[in-house]
Amino acid sequence: MKVVSRIVLAVSFMFVSIANAEIILSFDPSTQVAQPGSTVSFTVMIEGLGDGIDATLGAYDLWIGFDTSVLSFTGYSLFDNLGGVADSLDLSWGTGFDPNFVNIAETSFLSDAELAPFQPASFALAELFFTINPFASAQTTDLFFDSGAVYNSAQLPTAFTLSGINASIDVPAPATLALMGLGLLTLFVRQKRYSSSFKKS
Repeated sequence: MKVVSRIVLAVSFMFVSIANAEIILSFDPSTQVAQPGSTVSFTVMIEGLGDGIDATLGAYDLWIGFDTSVLSFTGYSLFDNLGGVADSLDLSWGTGFDPNFVNIAETSFLSDAELAPFQPASFALAELFFTINPFASAQTTDLFFDSGAVYNSAQLPTAFTLSGINASIDVPAPATLALMGLGLLTLFVRQKRYSSSFKKS
């Protein structure tokens, strides 16, 4: 009976470890409101690692899609959780391969023990910067994970899931902005006329 209970306990711990090792990628924030012509940024987050103990991230290669009629990619910035400039290599394509997708990729030269202090259970991989096209016709647009790979410190593929696959940006329609501008102009003209007629009398 003790042997059976030990086997059950061991299997339970195994499944708990597998569940805890699930890696999740997401965008932060998941929703933004931005005016045409303004700049927005999204942080690519990863969670489900070993919180400085194990299950460290050694490399990643991610493709993120977006609508080029609404967004223009302006740049990216990688964080130091794979060891920083001295101990990692930026392999990102940006939009050099396909203008509809941003690629961010980085690999570390450090071991598990060396990476662990840089990597809590949840941390930022990169920040992506976009400009909202001034005459964007869409009122809502999405940023989404298209494909990718995540590797451990031994450069072996690691399973991961995508959380909050779409990050959305709400953009006021240009027609709405034009009407609002026209309304403000009308109020301004009427105020001027009212002020000048008041001075005459």
